[in-house]
Amino acid sequence: MLRNLFALFLAFFLCACASNHDFRRSELPNGAPDVAVLKAAAANAKVDQDQRRSLHSVRWIPLVSLNAEGFGADHEDGYPEGGHKLGRVQGWGPLYCALDSEEWHWDENDALYEREERFHVLWGLYRKDTLHVRTDRGWRSQTKSRWLWFFGGSDVEHSASKVAP
Repeated sequence: MLRNLFALFLAFFLCACASNHDFRRSELPNGAPDVAVLKAAAANAKVDQDQRRSLHSVRWIPLVSLNAEGFGADHEDGYPEGGHKLGRVQGWGPLYCALDSEEWHWDENDALYEREERFHVLWGLYRKDTLHVRTDRGWRSQTKSRWLWFFGGSDVEHSASKVAP
C-alpha cells in the first residue's frame, strides 16, 4: 500500500508544465497560427542558451499525455534563411501509442510555403504523413499511409487555390 501511494505521489510531481507563450491566443478564427502575432511575441521573449528568441509550451503527464508547441526562427538545412517554423506534438495513451504532429514553415515574407502533418497509432503500426507544399500554380499535397509498417500507398493532389490547405 505504501509503495502504491509513493508511486502515485511521485507521478504527481513528475508532471511538467513549461511555457513562455499561450499559443491559443495566437490563432486565427480558422485555427491556423497567426505568424505576425507569433513573431511579435518571439521578439519580446527572453534569449535562450543558443542566443535565439523562441516560444514554447509543454504540458506533460509521464507515459499518459504530452502536448508540446514551439515557434522560432527556422535554422534547419534546406530551408530559406529568415523564415520561421512552428511545431506541435500531441501524444496520448500508455507510452504515447497515438501521436499527432504538425510543422508549419514560413518564408522571410511571412508566406506559408510548407506544412507537414503526421499521425501515428500504436507506435507506427498505422501512420499517415501529409506534406503540403506551395508551388507557383497552387498547392501540392502528398499523402503517405502505412499499415503494419509495410502495406499502404501514397497519393498526390494538386490544388489551384492560393489558400493553404
